Amino acid sequence: GLTGRDLFKEYELSKYNTKLTVLKTINWNDKKAMFGKPVLCLLGSKDKKLVDLPKNLRVCINSKYKNLAKKYLNILEDKGYRFAKIYLSGSTESAYYSGISDLVIDIVYTGSSMKNANLEVYDKIFESDFVIIGIKNFREIFGPLKNSKIFSIGVKDD
Repeated sequence: GLTGRDLFKEYELSKYNTKLTVLKTINWNDKKAMFGKPVLCLLGSKDKKLVDLPKNLRVCINSKYKNLAKKYLNILEDKGYRFAKIYLSGSTESAYYSGISDLVIDIVYTGSSMKNANLEVYDKIFESDFVIIGIKNFREIFGPLKNSKIFSIGVKDD
């Protein structure tokens, strides 16, 4: 299958014993994107830096990235920060803009939503590319497929 590296990493973090693996990475290169590709970021007020904020904070997290965010926030918690976590499936920037959260963890693509909410990138957590995923040595693991037609897509390495 084809997906984003961010979504596959999130899947890997939620499934402890998956046979799926990245078979090929295709660089995501979009001049319209702020960083050339989607990047999971920690966002905060344009007027401050993370070190200027109190150690107890409310963070709004896009629920698609619950595990990646948790892994990242654990690093900050080791530095003395504590977080009340709020999970939303969209409009995470509006939680900041409405005063519900102090920080946001979400994907930044063009950066327009971030700028409209008066936020800036405090840290880049995870950069994404396209990935082709599958199971290496499928037939060795599962044996031959019976009564089915097999289609394969050739992927040429650059």
